[in-house]
Order: sequence, then structure tokens, then C-alpha cells
Amino acid sequence: MNLLLLMIGETAPTLDAVDTPEQAEGAEALVEEPAGPDRSKRPEVKAATVLTLPETTKVTVHPGLDVHTLHTPWARKVELQLQFHHGRLKMGNGEQTEEARMMGWLWDVATEELDGAALSELKDLHEIELWSTADADTSTLVLRVPAEHLSVGLELLGQVLHSPAFPKSELKLAKRDRNLQFTVEIPASQGALAGEVMADAWYPADHPYGPRTDLDALSAVTPEGLKNLHTILLANAPVDVIALGPVAWKDLEAPLVAALGNIGVPGPRQEQFADPDRSGTIVYGVDMPGQAQVAIRLRLPAPGRYHADRIAFSAVNFALTGTFLSRLNKNLREQKGWTYGVHGGYSVAPLSGQVDFAVDVPLDKARPAMNELESELATIAATGPTPAELDSRHRDMVSSWNTRLQTSESARSFYAGLVEHEETLEDRLTNLNAFGTVSIEDATRVARTYLGEDAPRVWVVVGDRAGLEPVLEGYEVLWIQPSAAAVGAW
Repeated sequence: MNLLLLMIGETAPTLDAVDTPEQAEGAEALVEEPAGPDRSKRPEVKAATVLTLPETTKVTVHPGLDVHTLHTPWARKVELQLQFHHGRLKMGNGEQTEEARMMGWLWDVATEELDGAALSELKDLHEIELWSTADADTSTLVLRVPAEHLSVGLELLGQVLHSPAFPKSELKLAKRDRNLQFTVEIPASQGALAGEVMADAWYPADHPYGPRTDLDALSAVTPEGLKNLHTILLANAPVDVIALGPVAWKDLEAPLVAALGNIGVPGPRQEQFADPDRSGTIVYGVDMPGQAQVAIRLRLPAPGRYHADRIAFSAVNFALTGTFLSRLNKNLREQKGWTYGVHGGYSVAPLSGQVDFAVDVPLDKARPAMNELESELATIAATGPTPAELDSRHRDMVSSWNTRLQTSESARSFYAGLVEHEETLEDRLTNLNAFGTVSIEDATRVARTYLGEDAPRVWVVVGDRAGLEPVLEGYEVLWIQPSAAAVGAW
């Protein structure tokens, strides 16, 4: 035992236990650290690498019905998105009616063969997800199903697609939920009220995108009316189908085409409408007495999807709100500690765009926060984003591009976006590369154009009017009560 311990102890001589210089030199060699990174300077940042994404294959089943397929053998689930290029406006003869909205919500709830409970049980048993929407310009039906349950999923899709039931019991529940939403939930939420008021402030009631919530009209909706709108949609809309999954097209074609039936009619897509022109600054206030917090929202017009300024403006907006340490969040949260976070978003439509900023702060910080928002906009309008911010935006776009095929869901969403906007992979790649060439001069020009002091602004503040009026001195505020703000009755 003593011999064993001695051998163990002698296997690693140390600098404190040596007899000769030769032994010391050997001990130093044993404890020498391996060469590591040079931390005396910043590491070199390599150029972002853009992956090559596969093209979908387009198959025209018949005029008005195109299927875009992509074989994704790495995925477990099949993703199918049916994109109808008519929405609530077409179904409502130019108006976004409560009936058209309800059709989209209840389309996937029950069929002539399966009531709501049976349909829900069938989805649970086979891990099937199926949902529908009817937006202003498009209507969508999506199926997500494991490949091993594809036959069940396609059978269910066919039933929901062609023979939805719109049962009275489900319609009654949906009406109740929508009534509660606009009479109880939204009037009690500062954030929800701010969103409703901003939407109504941006679009006049007579604009195609500006219908107000009409609870009286909602009460008159019937199952027969919903079935009629469903018939109108299927009989008139051109349709694209995005089909991705671990199933080859030769095996998917027959059952999918059988489920789709005769949907899809050749013709134009739903017309797009531009945002209304505006000028000056408008401030709307919602009075919620006793609130210690204030919800602040700001919206400005921005370039549309096909505008030459879109790429540069996206880089400018990214510098303001694109990451946790972007300018606005760093200012109001990290440095001043006034809020849990500042959020922003740049939304683009074919003909128009809009940029939003949102922050919730204590009452006594409402005016200072508004001033800081204006100050940050003025700064970036004067000097533009930094080279690091421009590079960060480009890298963010490359990262987003490179992870499009990370899940079957993200893949479907990406390729459905191409179809919706009638773009190719080459178009998207051209835009992606353009993000890497935005100059500070061009970004500054764009920031000055859309965010400068002369740019139109719409503010919404939701909080205690008695406390807000003194701090909003200098602004002319249109005050609204919560119940009226929820439904646009002002």
C-alpha cells in the first residue's frame, strides 16, 4: 500500500518539491497552460454565410388551383396551407362584416359528419392541428399532421374544407366570447385599449381596413349566413396550396387532390388598399381613473413592401427596437429603469407601411418617456444607425434565413409568404443581400424622411386622465372612455 501511494505521489512533481534545476524545468513543462485565444483584442468577426434553400415545385392541378410542394424528409409532420386569395372584403362585397369574420373563426369547428366534440377528439387522438382564419384580403386553412396519420388528416381536411357545419351551439359561444371581449376584457386592459384605439385612429371607418366592431350586427349572424359566405369563398377565390413534409409528391398527390376537390377559380386576387394620407401630430387619450401605469403607443407611416426605401428603413427600425440592447430599450429600461421593455414593429403591406413603438411606464414618467422617444427618433434622423447596427441587422436577416428550415412550421410559413407576396427565392435572396449594402448615408436619409420632426405621428396614451392632463401640456388630446374606445364608437 505504501509503495502504491508513493508511486501516485511521484507521478506529478511540483515546483515546491524539486531538488535540482533540471527537475524544476520538468515540473514547469507539466503545468504549462495550453495556448488559448488572444484576449488582448476583439475577436475577428467572420462574414455571415447564407445557406442555399431549396425551391418548391409548382403543380397546377387546374386553373385557379396551384400546389407548391417541398419534400422535407427530416420533418416528422406534414404541413398543408390552403391560401384563398379572397378575404372578408370579397365575401362582404367590399365590407369587412362581422359575419365574414365569424365564418373564418368557425370554419374549422365542426363538420356535417363530426360535431365539435367528435372533431376535437379526432384531432387529439392523431396529433392533428387544424385552424382557419378570414383576414381582410385572404382566407387560410392550415393542417399539421404526423406523416403516419396523414390519411386521417386529409380526410378531416376534406370534411372541414367542403362541409363545415357552423352549428348554432358553437356560434352562440363565439358570439358570447366576442361580446365579452369587447364589453369586459378590452375595456379593462390598457394594452388592448391602446391597440384598438390605434387601429381605429389609423384607418377611418369608411376605409376598407377600418370597420368598427358592430356587436348589434354580430347578434344577427346565423349559421345559414356563414354557410352562404363559405360557399361564396369556395366558388370564387383563386387558391394556392403549400405542401411540405416527409412524404414525396407521388405519394401525396392523389389523396391531397381528392381532399381539395374542385376548389380554386382562376381570377384576380383581392385588391390591396393603401393607408390614408395624414399629416401633423394627433394624440388620443383613454381615461382609466386610478391607474398607476400609462400605456404609450406611437405610430408613423413607413415604406411599403415594394418601396425603394424599405430595406434601409428596416435597418433603421432594427437599430431602435430590433434587439434587447437596441436604442429605445437600452435607454428607457436599462439606463433609466422606467419600464420592463420597449417594443416596436415595422409592418409592410404592398402599398403602405407603418412603424410602431410601445412602452408602459409609471404615470410620472409618461411625458419624460414620450420626450425620450422623440429624442431617439430625432437622433437617428440626424445621424442614422452606426456601422455596427447595420451589420447587426444584416446578420439578423441571415440568421433568420438560415433557420427557415429548422422546423416544418417555420418552413411552411416561409414558403407561404413567398406565395402570398408573389415572390421567388431569388427575390428574397436579392433583398437579403441588399441588407448588407445599406450605407449610413442612405439610412440617415430614410430615417430623416420617415422619422423626422415633420413626419406624421399618431400617439395613444391610456391611463388616469386627471394625472395625465398636466403632464401632457402642449398636446391637444382627444379623450375617449374605455367602453367607447373598445368598439371605435368615438
